[in-house]
Parts: sequence; C-alpha cells; structure tokens
Amino acid sequence: MIKNAKNSPYKIIFKSGKNELTNKILYEKTQCCINYFNAHKIFDQSILIEFFDEIEIIPILIATITLGINVCLVDLKRESKSKKQRRIIFHPEIIIMESENVLVNNEISIKSIYSSKYTGNKTDIDYFIEDRQVLTIFTSGSTGVPKGIKIMMSNIYFCIKSILKILKLSSEDRIGLFLPITFDYGLYHIFFTVIKNCRLEFFSEEYSEFALLSFISERKITFLPSLPKTTTNLIWLAKRNNLLNMLSLKTITNTGEYLSPSIQELIWEQNLNLNIYFMYGITECKRVSILTPEEFKFKPTSVGKPLPGTKAYVIDHESNKLSEYGYGELVVEGPSVTFGYLSDKSTEEAIHYFEIDKARYFRTGDQFYIDQQGYLFFEGRSSEFIKYNGYRIDPFEIESIAMKTPEVVFAKVFTLDDNFFLVYQGECSEKIVRDGLKFKLDKYKIPKVLKIKKMPLTSNRKIDVLKLKKYCAELESPTE
Repeated sequence: MIKNAKNSPYKIIFKSGKNELTNKILYEKTQCCINYFNAHKIFDQSILIEFFDEIEIIPILIATITLGINVCLVDLKRESKSKKQRRIIFHPEIIIMESENVLVNNEISIKSIYSSKYTGNKTDIDYFIEDRQVLTIFTSGSTGVPKGIKIMMSNIYFCIKSILKILKLSSEDRIGLFLPITFDYGLYHIFFTVIKNCRLEFFSEEYSEFALLSFISERKITFLPSLPKTTTNLIWLAKRNNLLNMLSLKTITNTGEYLSPSIQELIWEQNLNLNIYFMYGITECKRVSILTPEEFKFKPTSVGKPLPGTKAYVIDHESNKLSEYGYGELVVEGPSVTFGYLSDKSTEEAIHYFEIDKARYFRTGDQFYIDQQGYLFFEGRSSEFIKYNGYRIDPFEIESIAMKTPEVVFAKVFTLDDNFFLVYQGECSEKIVRDGLKFKLDKYKIPKVLKIKKMPLTSNRKIDVLKLKKYCAELESPTE
C-alpha cells in the first residue's frame, strides 16, 4: 500500500457510485484509523462494523487487520435483519457504525474515527501478525442456522498468495464486485486490489442480470468474481442480445455450486478471449482448488487440483481412511483450514475439525472423486442427500440435469413433508424439464417439477431454501 501511495497516489482503486478512494486517500485514512485505535488502546477487543457503503469501511478494515483486531462485518443494505442476531452471537466489545447517533459507550461512529487527524506517525501497513484472529465470517445461513467462523491472518495470507499465483490479475484490470464483502469470496478482492494496484468497482444498483451486464459494459470491467447461476444468466443474456463480442470481460471466477462446462465452450465457440476459472472452496477452508483454462481443455468437469500447500483426501463411509484418490467425502488439510466456530462447545466443530500431528483437517461434508492425477470432481453434498420412499437420492445429480435444459437458470431440489420437489426458474415449460429428467433418471428419482417466476436468493446470492419451502407449502396443489 505504501508503494502504491508513492508511485500512483491519484489512481482510483475503489469506486462505488460517486464515492471513490485513491491510493493516497486510502493510505492516509488507514493511518488515521490506526492512530485512533492506538490512542484509544483498542488492541484485543472484538469489533462489529455495521455499514451501508463499502467505501467508508475499507480503511477501517485494513487498519484492524494490520493491528490484529478481530472484526465482523454487517452490510445493512443486504443484511439488516441479521444486525441483532450478529450482535448476540458475535457479542462485540465495540460497535463501529455509520450513524452518528451513538447511544452507548461501546458504539463509535465512522465519522469520529476519520476526524482524528493524520499526524504522519506511520505504522507499517504492509506487515501483518499471522497468528492473530482478524475476522469472524458468518455462513449465509440459508439453512436457518448461521455459524461464525474464526479466521486467522495466516489463513488470509496463505489464500491470497496462493490464489494470486494462479489468477492472471494485473494493475490494468478492473474488478466488478456484485458479491457482498461480508462473504469471504467477495472480501478477498479488496486485498487483491490493494496488492495488485488494480481497480475495484462495486455494483451498487438493485440487482438484476441486465443491470449487471450494463454495469460491466459501462465500467469496462475485465475481471468478475461470480457464482454459477449469475455466470450462466449473464452469458446467455449477452448472447441473446448480441453483446458477447462487446464485453470487456477477460476473466470470470466461479465457485459455490455447479456450473456447466458448456458455458465455457459457448464462449470459446464465439472466439472470445474470455476464460472461466472453475474453483471449489467453502468458508471453513477458504479456496481449496482452481481449474485453469488450460486444464479445462482436458478436465472440463473438474474443479482443479488443490492449491500449492493444500492437501485433499477422501474418506470412506466409515470415516476411517484417508486416501489421495478415489470416491468419498472430501477432507482438506493445510494453512487454509480455519480455526473452528465461535462456540468452543460446538457439536459441528467436533464433527468437522480435527488434528493429526498438529496438522489441521476439515471434513467438508461434500462428496468428491479424486483421480490419480490429483484432480478433484465434485459429486454432491453429503448433508443434502435426500431419503425419499426408502431411496437415497442425490439432489446435485437432478439439479445438474435440469440446469442443462436450455433456458433453465436456477434449479433446486428438496423435500417438504411427504413431497419431493424440483423448483426451477426459466423460460421453458415444466413438461420439457420433466421429460429431460425422465430421459436421464430412474423413475424413483423424478421429483414434482414446479416453475417459479423468480428464485429467492440470500444476501450471498445463493438459493434461499427456507423461502422456497415456504413458497411451496403455500401452494394448494403443486404441479406434478
């Protein structure tokens, strides 16, 4: 950051609407924050930051990480209902907020932090304390039970270094971010931007694929961290409107759920210089693997090999065998594995985290196949397997087939009471989707098919299963 402030002080590196940060302003504001925390002896306290505008809290975030202070973020634009819940679960000692109506002693307004003068006293912003917890990130809570995950600086440092070795990100790139920075996938791009001295533009409009496509075009975005459904919708929308050849995009990264390899093949058929990096990771062990565009040509259904320094194994159904190849539940080992959940007595922590000879391991709950070259292939999520009429059914298998149906953009399988549903969003009829399933699947795997006008999503742009179930429960007679 110091080098950026000296060499390109007036370069805009963060922009959201009309708000922006240059390298010089970012550096000075970050030093103001550090001075404030030092003056008020804020070192070991846990801090909750509640915000509406990402630009306002980036210097504070960098300052807290530099000082090794544990921080949790709440984006009030997307997560206003989570505010009370986060305060209870995270139990912060200090709350930083945009509002100036500070009511209690442990609340601090953002304005008061920035009003502390930059004295010229310098703390080395490019030095970090690796063995300190600096973040608590909550899972999206689509199941209704959000978990706070403890993240050390060593986790962040390892992942940033490993990911940037593979992604071809340069100072000329413009990152377009529609993902929340309370989501680790979105948050890491703040660090990428500072390290690579590129530019990050926040998508601040009401979300729609058309608005996002316009944003990419108008802001000349070259690098887009994305999710499967968004990527699929964007590419098909651009193709239908003859805009593919006009896109400035050079790189899309993809993680979260299944993305059909046909999307990358479609891009290449149009002779576009646009590549997708297929990735796998979960919050508890960050980024695990990345498939490069070169590897895609001979392993198109893989999510790549583990990042350098990360090891992946599969265990059998009795959970007593680690193997470097074969089929089973994926176990990850290495510096990317985080340090458990907020509650030390968490049952889930005992199930998923374990140590062997001081090495940390995490059981992902995801079913994988690892081939003899070490490539990972996602097969489904153990926790989401459905028991229906005595059969064990993999929702991922059904969703993958439905997603290959032209014009299907979202698909989700779940059970509700005694019913077994596939709910999808798309232009095609329920009969077309159902016929596609019947052609590929055994009869016992065919769910009731229901078309929905707009799929409900969580703040992290994942399908909100709870709202889907409520929607289906309210229907008197779902279409068979």
